[in-house]
Order: sequence, then structure tokens, then C-alpha cells
Amino acid sequence: MKHYLSRTLFVALTLTLTVALAAAGCGKGKDKDKGTSGGKDKTQQAAPGGGAAAPAPAAAPKLALLDASAAGEAYKGWKLMAPEGATAKEDFGALAVAAGAGFQLEVHSGAVDMAARKKEIESNDVNKLKRYVTDTPEAIVFESDVGMGKPEFHFLAAIKVGGEDFSCENTKGPIYTQAQIEAMLQACKSLKK
Repeated sequence: MKHYLSRTLFVALTLTLTVALAAAGCGKGKDKDKGTSGGKDKTQQAAPGGGAAAPAPAAAPKLALLDASAAGEAYKGWKLMAPEGATAKEDFGALAVAAGAGFQLEVHSGAVDMAARKKEIESNDVNKLKRYVTDTPEAIVFESDVGMGKPEFHFLAAIKVGGEDFSCENTKGPIYTQAQIEAMLQACKSLKK
């Protein structure tokens, strides 16, 4: 019986080690093929807890001029830089510009109280603030974590369009990379009437 248990334990440990080594080796050598090296994003990243590799964060999209007039009369003549193929629509009183899950920008009318919003961000016990990437009176970009070990980025910006106050932010829900958030902030700042 002892011999059977020892052998079973040996087989189980060998299998576990083999699977772990295979998962750790997954994606090796792909850096050269994808043109990444050093501190740049890798094509594969280990999942939290040492699990199987996951795709690297998406890069910032290529931006092109978008006419937001399709969102309705209130946005006639509005233009901004957005990802190719992006759409603009009115969504509960806001201008929503979207291009897939990685680019979802909302533009709200009226001034934003940056100090109050920062206080709200800093006191959030669920989506915990890790750091501010950008912190100016006109815009904040911040990194947060909901406790899953996966960082996510968000932004909030105050802008003027046609002499009126507006604010921009990412749509809540999807997890965005820093590059995606920077692209949304760039699109926000490009809004013209």
C-alpha cells in the first residue's frame, strides 16, 4: 500500500511540474517574432496566480477624423479624432463615441468638479486607486485594481467645446489599458465645434 501511495504521489507531482513548466514556457521566443523586447509589452503575460498565459494589453488605436453629427442635432458640426470605424450616438444626454470594447468615450455637458471626483476615486473601496498617471486641473488618468491582480486605467477630463464646459470620461465596465485610455483622452481633447 505504501509503495502504491508513493508512486501515485510521484506521478501526481511529476504531472503538476510538467504542466507548470509547459505553462511557464508558453510564449517563449515570441518576443523576437513580435518585435518586442526589454521593457515593452510582451505578446504573452502570465495570468495572476501563475496560471496560463493571457494576451498582452491592446495597443492604442489609430485615430481618424470623426463627424459626431450622427449623434443628433445637439452634436451637429462636432468633430473629433477617434479610431477608424468609430461611431457617435446620443446616449442618455451624453455623446457616446465607441469603437469596440477598447474605446468607449462619453462626453457630458457641464463643468466637472475635479476635486470632488478625485475624492470619490480615492475613497472607492472596491475599485482601489493604485496611482495617478496624469494629475492636472484639466485631466486625470489613474490606475486602479478591483482586487483581481489585473490593473485597469480610467480618465476624466474637463474641456470646452464652442465656449461651453463639458467633461469626458471612459464608459464604466470594460477594462482598459493605459494606451486605450490615453487614446480616449486624446480624442476628448480633439473635440471641436
